[in-house]
Amino acid sequence: MNTVKQPEILLPKSDFEHWAVVACDQFTSEPEYWEEVKKYTDGHISAYNVILPEAYLTQNNDAYIKSINEKMREYINADVFNEVNGFVLVERSTSTGIRLGLMIEVDLTKYEFTPFADVPIKATEGTILERIPPRVKIRENAPLELPHIMLLCDDPKGMLIERLYAEREKFKVLYDFDLCQNGGHIKGYLIDNPQEVFEIIDVLDSKEEKIKKYGKETEFLFAVGDGNHSLATAKACYEKAPDEYNRYALVELVNIYDKGLAFEPIHRVVFGATKKFIDGLGALGAGDTIKVIGANDFTVSGDTPTKISKIQKYIEQSLKDNTISGVDYVHGINSLTSVVENNKGSIGIVMPKMEKNELFPYVLNNGVLPKKAFSMGEAQDKRYYLEARRIRK
Repeated sequence: MNTVKQPEILLPKSDFEHWAVVACDQFTSEPEYWEEVKKYTDGHISAYNVILPEAYLTQNNDAYIKSINEKMREYINADVFNEVNGFVLVERSTSTGIRLGLMIEVDLTKYEFTPFADVPIKATEGTILERIPPRVKIRENAPLELPHIMLLCDDPKGMLIERLYAEREKFKVLYDFDLCQNGGHIKGYLIDNPQEVFEIIDVLDSKEEKIKKYGKETEFLFAVGDGNHSLATAKACYEKAPDEYNRYALVELVNIYDKGLAFEPIHRVVFGATKKFIDGLGALGAGDTIKVIGANDFTVSGDTPTKISKIQKYIEQSLKDNTISGVDYVHGINSLTSVVENNKGSIGIVMPKMEKNELFPYVLNNGVLPKKAFSMGEAQDKRYYLEARRIRK
């Protein structure tokens, strides 16, 4: 089993509370959230200083990116990190309960975002190639990676992460603190028996186990739950400058059957919604009702991925036809309502919820899900930047 590697992790020596901040691709239409994070972390060593929140993305972020890389080197030279060699079991309390994870490194040569590629690590949604180069600019000269990537494993028996969690009292605690901005609580344990992890992953990766689950042989082992474009960026950087440092990416692995893992819909805010666009929603066809904030509800037929696909295709075509001026993807009804209320001429489409057990079979048999088909929890429940890793000597 060479898809997974025991990670080499950097953790701050102190002040975890100010270090950890939520993934950069959250609250993209709510810059006020990030202004609060900036105030909270001001004067502290913080991951906020070495990420680029997408709420601040512009056409030219060169100066911002340069300052990020300089701050990373400053932190490294100032010896603010402790190095931890080993798998880390993560216990995260969120708005939906306790979610468990395992910090691992994965081999980027085992990942492909091409639909139907039979590889161990598969994208779950279509990858937008234009989104990769701007992210490459951020990563290509960075000495550190701070991941918000979450991979999913199909482990209905709880053989890996849940088994480790049952034995957690025997493991060393690495961190234990409350996350800022209503992010819940997080606790990390150092796994002192890495061989057990490799042995169980080998079982999950076995031909017998996969035939039992899917009725056929496949290389498919992990699905990308969050951060697919970040993983694609990491692979692009490795292919541009291949070496053993950046051949791997640090990720959090989560069991799709974890009781604390909630699949939530990703809602659409449509800006500049014309009457023609709104009338077109009503023409998508008879079926189940889709709620709309700021306009009449409409109906659409099919299973959940099909409904999402129909709505998404209509939005993308409307962008080309200039019957709308833009679209954003928002987590949570409260945020959706707030963005619509603060943007005149916008409407909010309340998207249907996809069930967890649909994911692995659908991706295996259909390639990828429609764009932004699901989110693993609400925005404040997303992965926080905490563990870091050297990707450059």
